[in-house]
Amino acid sequence: MCISYVQLNNFRNFEKTDVSLKKHINTFYGSNGSGKTNFVESLLIITRGKSFRKIKREDLIKYNSKTAIIKANIKTDTVTVIIEKDFKKVVVNDKQIHKNKRYLETFFINSDLLFYFKNFSHFRIKLIDKLCYNIFGSDFYINYKKYINAIRNYKNEPYNKIWLKIFKNYQEIVNAYRIDFFKRIKDDYGEAKEKLKLSDCLINFKGDEKKELNIIRKDKKDLSLGELKAIIVAILYSTIKIKEDKNVILILDDYNSEWDENKQQQVKSLISELSIQCFIMETQRANDTNFIIEKGEIKKV
Repeated sequence: MCISYVQLNNFRNFEKTDVSLKKHINTFYGSNGSGKTNFVESLLIITRGKSFRKIKREDLIKYNSKTAIIKANIKTDTVTVIIEKDFKKVVVNDKQIHKNKRYLETFFINSDLLFYFKNFSHFRIKLIDKLCYNIFGSDFYINYKKYINAIRNYKNEPYNKIWLKIFKNYQEIVNAYRIDFFKRIKDDYGEAKEKLKLSDCLINFKGDEKKELNIIRKDKKDLSLGELKAIIVAILYSTIKIKEDKNVILILDDYNSEWDENKQQQVKSLISELSIQCFIMETQRANDTNFIIEKGEIKKV
């Protein structure tokens, strides 16, 4: 189990609530505005050290309160994040730390990610690069940082042949990692596509520089948002499966958006094959709902 317990005090719309979590799939039901995404935000602050939102620190604190506290049991550690308007303090096992520790690899899908994934090819590449880092580790990261630095220097001095040569070299190295990534996930990704009924969807790079990643249908028709969302799940599923890393959590916010009940069940069935902890946020109560979020409280079903 990754996260076994979470307690929130004066965080967003939660005054005081706590929840003991399941080691595999945790399904939360709540109406729009109930606090599901706020709870997701607390998980990301604990695991990543920061919110996915661009906000001021004081926005995390419940109205008329001075301090917000997020407390969680992660593996064998008790992690507490104390947030006030002018500072944030992280305490691990009663000892303050001065640098956020990234406890778990967190994969997070929400409507914002889907929007950027659909509309911006460079964002799709960015997501693949993050997954390359997950698979290849520091070897990829070092070369990727050199690639980004070479791009910056070449843009500043476009007529400098040395920077052009360095840029081309690291571009080739990074592209090789990207191609290898898709080779590694090929079998598991193909299996996931079949289970999610996406067999007519194709992924390919555009151009020799591979700066764009295209996702198309065999019949050339545009993919629906639901299909794109399922493709993201299939890619993440494949990455997690080949890595065989249990120190990962998967968070699916806005779960009911873009999918009918049949697709929702297909995705849950696929996720259940992974030995990781998963959080699903729903606006429609299902038979497998574990928790209800309402009026600033989390209640076990």
